[in-house]
Amino acid sequence: MKKLLTGILAMLTCFTCFAATACELPFGDKQPTTSEQPGTTSDLEGAKDALYSMYIVKDAETSKDYEVVNTTYYDGVYYNVSWSVNVTEGVVVTAGSEGMTLIDVDELTLVDIPYVLTATISDAEGNTASVSFDRVVKSIVDPNALSAPIEGVAYYMYMDQLKTGSTYYVTGVMDGNYLATSANPNDAKEVYVEVVDGGYKFYVVNGETKSYIQLTEYKKDGKDYYSASVAWAAEGTVFHYDPVGCWAATLANDTFFIGTYNTFTTVSSSGSYYMTEEKIGTEQFPALLVLPENVAAVPATEKLAKEKDNLSTTLEIYEAGEVALATTGKDYADVTITWASSNTDYAVVDGGKVTYTLPTDADVTLTLTATLSVEGAESVTKEFTVVVKKPGSTIPAIGVGYTLSAPMASGYTYFNGTMDNGRIGGTTTVANAVPVYFEATATANEYY
Repeated sequence: MKKLLTGILAMLTCFTCFAATACELPFGDKQPTTSEQPGTTSDLEGAKDALYSMYIVKDAETSKDYEVVNTTYYDGVYYNVSWSVNVTEGVVVTAGSEGMTLIDVDELTLVDIPYVLTATISDAEGNTASVSFDRVVKSIVDPNALSAPIEGVAYYMYMDQLKTGSTYYVTGVMDGNYLATSANPNDAKEVYVEVVDGGYKFYVVNGETKSYIQLTEYKKDGKDYYSASVAWAAEGTVFHYDPVGCWAATLANDTFFIGTYNTFTTVSSSGSYYMTEEKIGTEQFPALLVLPENVAAVPATEKLAKEKDNLSTTLEIYEAGEVALATTGKDYADVTITWASSNTDYAVVDGGKVTYTLPTDADVTLTLTATLSVEGAESVTKEFTVVVKKPGSTIPAIGVGYTLSAPMASGYTYFNGTMDNGRIGGTTTVANAVPVYFEATATANEYY
């Protein structure tokens, strides 16, 4: 059940959804009965305990629908399972996919909904046993939710992204046509509001100058779009709080929201036909407000783990020359990165670059080691095995796995084995790259 709630001034929390799945059935589609399993007897208590173990952790707190099994298997016997809840609003038990029951919850509830989920297990003779689970449908309202923004009070504007697993704060600067963000709350810029008729105007302060957040129109493929930007000494765009929990502005007879897509960390604006109720928190992430004192500092170990995962470099070198290396974190600028080469004859590190020299006779394999450091935690390292190819190695070897990559402004992007509308899918994490192989054709120097 999804209710369109009006009059909300609250902030969305990250939604967590763990789909409960059935145990793997050892007999495939053929489900034996006790009569098909000589020597087996019904053990309802054992089946109840097995079901309890299956679901005691899953979905204890959730704001998403989830499924539970209609059949459970224990010690050679299958048992039917029926489900019920002790509340009449906010949670409904209904038919799910084949072999499953759907627990349909109110995904936009403003208050937590505690409930008891009860499974009744029955055997072939009609004997039953029950087991119950305490559950909570989590409210979309942040515990620090504001009844209304107050003039003169400093807030942070932020987004929670499930795909990246991070919270990004507006830094008050530009990144292309968009407001830049950082996962480090220390980089967050204080955001203020001016109360106006029908809404609010957001601004950051540069010295004594108010710099307003506004939606700027641009055209793409002949259509009108808007991006969010900081306009120095401008009046800014008037926003109101939309019923589904987003800061919205009505422009050109359409509604536009401050937020971002699931693949970007900058703040932009998207039309109501993109940021819909169904996509919020999964594909679209709205910009929200929080008081700075309610923002917890990011642990140093978490910063190192995130930047270690972000780190990548070129793994196959075909041309002599320099390759740039990251010296500070991508999300956390206080993380410093130093590099070392295991073979300085062919790879010399100098600060934020490594200079490669091609071997004359055979390929050379060496190790680049990155050491990541930040105050408050022990340094961590990440090693990259790099192959420096001899001249003429641009012809691929048959049966050898290659990493297909392309240099981008933010670093290398690697082929991840997917295609989307004729476009090759990519990943910025080299560990997620899929090896590419070649087969020679009958024509010389042609491969597929």
